[in-house]
Amino acid sequence: GFIFILMAGYGSLYLARDKQSDGSAAFAGFSFAMFLLAGFIMHVLGFQLLQPEKWLGWYTSHGAASTAGTVLHDFSLPRFFHFIIPAFAATGVFLMIYSWYFRARADADAAYLDWAGRLGAKMAFHATTLEVVTGFLWLMVLPRDLRFHSHPLFILGVILSLALLGFLFFVQKREKDHHLFAWPAAAGMIVTVLEMAAAREALRVRYLARFDYAIGDHRLNLDWGSTALFFVTFVLCLIVLAYILAVAYQSGRVAGRWEAGPKMK
Repeated sequence: GFIFILMAGYGSLYLARDKQSDGSAAFAGFSFAMFLLAGFIMHVLGFQLLQPEKWLGWYTSHGAASTAGTVLHDFSLPRFFHFIIPAFAATGVFLMIYSWYFRARADADAAYLDWAGRLGAKMAFHATTLEVVTGFLWLMVLPRDLRFHSHPLFILGVILSLALLGFLFFVQKREKDHHLFAWPAAAGMIVTVLEMAAAREALRVRYLARFDYAIGDHRLNLDWGSTALFFVTFVLCLIVLAYILAVAYQSGRVAGRWEAGPKMK
């Protein structure tokens, strides 16, 4: 069901993008709801994963295994918000990049791009503020025996989040030229999100360590042939993808027909 929910969300988003469609607002609302539902499902399944002491009660009924997969057993509102709100912050940074990207075009509407950059900066700042608040609310509902507030990765995450918040506060206070800060904002957000992902993994380790589980205890049987094949094909795919992205980037920054230069031929 999760895959079909994502497909419905993306399909509705394309329909909402059609300016000729009278129901574009309805399609956009439906798409937004589907994406929230997908995030909700991911949150619940991930949260249930961390509570193996409850699995027996959740997945057995009258002595038989419950395999229907239609029941969601647990939910944490602070945790859910902490994982969903960054999407709005990233959307704000995307709008700042959008404002920067299209300024190179001869047919660009400067007033509209200024508005997009200003909206993106404010959106990124306010969403990041909510992200910091929900992060501390989530910390308050964590099991006390985990003592995650003292973990180095958590402390580093707090420092990076507050630094990013301060930078976004400075940017959104400017009257114009928000696009000039688009890439520094994007870099700061990427670093902060990657650090938060590492902190989340450290928290998962502490959750499961209470049950004497550690991923390092698993035996590793390395197959060098398949590993080499994977990395070779991975690098080849990166080369192809880099070319596609370069074409898309260059063609979008000119008005009218784009002519490939010598390096792209």
